[in-house]
Amino acid sequence: MEKKSGVSALDFFCIGFGAIVGVGWAVSINSWMNGSGGPLPAATGYMVAMVLMVPIALCYCELCTMLPVSGGGMAYAFRAFGDRIAFLSGWAAFGAFITIIPWEAIYVVDILSIVFPVLKAGAPLYTLAGADIYIGHIILGTVISILLYFINRKGVASSASLQKVLCMALVGAGVLAMICAVIKFDIGNLQPFYENTGTGEHSSFLGGMASILASVPFFLAGFETIPQGIESAGGDTKGVGKTVVMTVVLSCLFYALLLFTLGGALPWKSFIKFSNPSAALMFKELYPGGVGNILYALILLGAVCGLLTTWNGFMMASSQILMAMAHVSRKAGGRRVF
Repeated sequence: MEKKSGVSALDFFCIGFGAIVGVGWAVSINSWMNGSGGPLPAATGYMVAMVLMVPIALCYCELCTMLPVSGGGMAYAFRAFGDRIAFLSGWAAFGAFITIIPWEAIYVVDILSIVFPVLKAGAPLYTLAGADIYIGHIILGTVISILLYFINRKGVASSASLQKVLCMALVGAGVLAMICAVIKFDIGNLQPFYENTGTGEHSSFLGGMASILASVPFFLAGFETIPQGIESAGGDTKGVGKTVVMTVVLSCLFYALLLFTLGGALPWKSFIKFSNPSAALMFKELYPGGVGNILYALILLGAVCGLLTTWNGFMMASSQILMAMAHVSRKAGGRRVF
């Protein structure tokens, strides 16, 4: 039986942070710059998003302390509004969680194919929506899915242990990218501070900032995974509640700092022309030779860890919310569970 004391506030932070920060920073961060008119509007958009999202995180902080049960928003809706709203809330959350998992399975194999070209060896089995599907993709994706299933089957503590290792690798790769970018940083590379490159419907710095602000909530999806496993917190619900807020704040800062540092390492108008994985390719150009190749591999490793943390986090959250909905549906003598 799983020990509740085995899941600490740090574990829950890694679950939330890992679920939020996936692969976008490593492979398509230049697309964010392109769509918002430069790295500064994009970074500012994330800082504004942090201010807007913190009150929501504070609500979750308070609620998960008051109701330390699995289910998150579904449990809160059940207590406040009853069965019907909780039913809608629970299945909507489960649908949002579960639809992310297949995307992660596809993308993690796609990134690994860059590192290990053998995964694309031979003729493709078939083509779907213009993408070639190889036997290596199917085998590897299936193996990872099964491994994550058995890890999560053991409980939240097992999932959290894996998440902590992967999250540390993800953060390490991101910090390394920032440091190496700062070494090559030139304020002139950030100029022009704003320019519509033709991909966005905006004409000013504020417009560019607003354009990325519209998509930021999607990239911050994941902090709601923390309350899903709070029953395993071992009584430290107050500490877990605080991690919800810290996850939102540090995720926004992580994205903003990457946009600023990577945007200043190369002229950003040149950087937006890079193909995926853009951040990894940037370091091959910044540091020609062996150092650049090592950084390229480490950034890709961080990207893979980011995909796995999101995959693992949402798999844990999906199972926990199903368990919570099962609790809600079970009533003893008319008494509600929450």
